[in-house]
Amino acid sequence: MKKIFLLIAVALCLSACEGREDSPPPIFFAKSYISRFIECGEISGKKVQIQSSIGLKIDTVNKIILGDVNAQFSAPYSITDDIWLHIVAQAIHFIDRDSSLYYAVPQIGRTDFLMSNGDDPNDPFYLERQRVYDYYIDMIGDTTFNWESGEPVSTIAIITPVKEIVVTCDKDYTGQFPAGSNLNSLFTVFFYNHYATIKNGYKAVDGSYHHEEIWDDRSSHKWDYFHASIIKANLAEVNFSSLPFIGNQWDCYLDVPPDQTDTYTFYVKIILVDDTVLEGETPVSIHIKGKN
Repeated sequence: MKKIFLLIAVALCLSACEGREDSPPPIFFAKSYISRFIECGEISGKKVQIQSSIGLKIDTVNKIILGDVNAQFSAPYSITDDIWLHIVAQAIHFIDRDSSLYYAVPQIGRTDFLMSNGDDPNDPFYLERQRVYDYYIDMIGDTTFNWESGEPVSTIAIITPVKEIVVTCDKDYTGQFPAGSNLNSLFTVFFYNHYATIKNGYKAVDGSYHHEEIWDDRSSHKWDYFHASIIKANLAEVNFSSLPFIGNQWDCYLDVPPDQTDTYTFYVKIILVDDTVLEGETPVSIHIKGKN
């Protein structure tokens, strides 16, 4: 009888704590640094996203990509506003789900964690996804991470390496770069090198960048939770084919203004080493201030 009373008392105590504002946040556990692998099948939304980065500044001394959420600009944009192409490659998801090129392990939380895109154990293809996921985790040695945090891990790595990313434009950009020519040399690219982080003992490699944001109280906040290695390179010079299991997004910052102030539409082509070609264009043109 005493045991039953004790269990009831403990249960009432726990239920009383659930609704308290000072209750601790959920804790997420991840067995690997990479939370999901994808075989790229399309560029996000079948379009490339472009925007002014609105205050996103690159601090090359401290290796920081600094975002000021309070900054505002108006067109035409100058390259000093840090105009960028935000490119995201996604996996293809089919309605019948048997061909979904997506492999992940769900995270286990102290509270319910919403699983999506094939993480559901009730999905009939769940076990196959887990088998492929475990295959890649073992192959690259990502087996000792054991992250525990109040933030869920969301680290995506692509399976098939990139051979080349090509950026072109619909108009003459400069006298040296007519419409349709390769503009890669005009962009600095930042991308996640997850494989390098794993091989470096789950620590950011030397010389890599991280993100920070400035909020209304003007305090900076790091939001790279997982010691990510963000690599900087000229888009024309980086050898993507030699970099396995990098992230699935590339942020390309425009370094050179056009000759003339005008609106420009950019086109992006991603070519994987298996010759898969992903193409997209900016959903809207961007008004860029020229040299004159």
